[in-house]
Amino acid sequence: MASVHPRVMAGGRTAYRLRYRIDGRLQSLTFDDQAAAEHWAGVFDAAGPAAALRLLDEAIAADEPASPPAPTVRDMVEDHIASRTGITDGTRADYRTEAARDIYPTLGDLPLTALDPPNGVDVVAHWVNYLTSGHRPGGPLSGKTIANRHGLLSAACERAVARRQLLANPCRGMRLPEPNPEPMIFLTRQQWWLIHDALPPYWQPFATFLVSTGLRFSEATALQVRDVDLAAGQLRVVRAWKHHRGAAPALGGPKSRAGRRTVPFGPPLARVITPWVDGRPAEALVFPTRRGGPLLNNTFHSRIWGPAMAAAGARGLAVRPRPHDLRHTFASWALASGRVNIFMLAKIMGHDDPKVTHNRYGHLMPQSMDAVAAAAAALLER
Repeated sequence: MASVHPRVMAGGRTAYRLRYRIDGRLQSLTFDDQAAAEHWAGVFDAAGPAAALRLLDEAIAADEPASPPAPTVRDMVEDHIASRTGITDGTRADYRTEAARDIYPTLGDLPLTALDPPNGVDVVAHWVNYLTSGHRPGGPLSGKTIANRHGLLSAACERAVARRQLLANPCRGMRLPEPNPEPMIFLTRQQWWLIHDALPPYWQPFATFLVSTGLRFSEATALQVRDVDLAAGQLRVVRAWKHHRGAAPALGGPKSRAGRRTVPFGPPLARVITPWVDGRPAEALVFPTRRGGPLLNNTFHSRIWGPAMAAAGARGLAVRPRPHDLRHTFASWALASGRVNIFMLAKIMGHDDPKVTHNRYGHLMPQSMDAVAAAAAALLER
């Protein structure tokens, strides 16, 4: 990390020494202006010493070492976020929060020209490595989060290229850390009933609904009475709760276009949810809190699910699933039945691409592998 140290020179003048390491050796530069020294210390941290030195040489040649020329990377990203269409104000606010947290502290004050060749790829690579390192306040980010931050910066760069503000997108083709998602837990029937019986009776139907339909938590808690057709044994997923920092949850569309879907259910689940649907107003939430309000994920996890998992553990449950693992369990049970294929499951789960479904759950289909082997063997019979 670069650092700035004041030093009193001959004659009482104060200069500011910027110290940095390159190839393991400590080097320094001296500035007369503290603001300039601190600005370039940020550039050294964001871009790396080699790229920063090239940028400093360019700035000195242009006779403007004290401040970055406009526009900056911050200007580019802010302009991109403001120009996005088809997103809610809450999503726009989330983008700004993410940028302020992980893009602007290191890249924000860089001149946009710092992302042009030959510096650009080095600058972005240094930034990605910073996000994976312990130097980032709060610790390194997960692979998935880094991909999201990189995607936001890349989209902003693409727009800048289209507007001829950048010569090329330095994010394109960059290798990112592998995502490290939490492992999925597929419950056995015995494990499921341990969990069911450990839950308060009021919430047992809700958990049964999740494991019987595969709906996401935000979809199930947004389900309204008018969305459920008990006679037909099916429900429509047309809305989900949207959560944005600093704002109250709001109803919106499902996660994607494929999220709008019809999900079938059988008589056992119909009997479970009938008391939650029959005779209630069409717009009422099917699964409200005891006070009638919307059920929030954090509240459910801390006050209901967590204590129930502790109780189930005391009774012999050897795993610690999340509520979302009920969705994974539904998928595993559907495939294990042998009557549901990947394409059917993708539609029911609300996945845009069956490849996503296959990548997550394809290993749960040993009977399909057996069927392929049997079919191939049959071709060899005379």
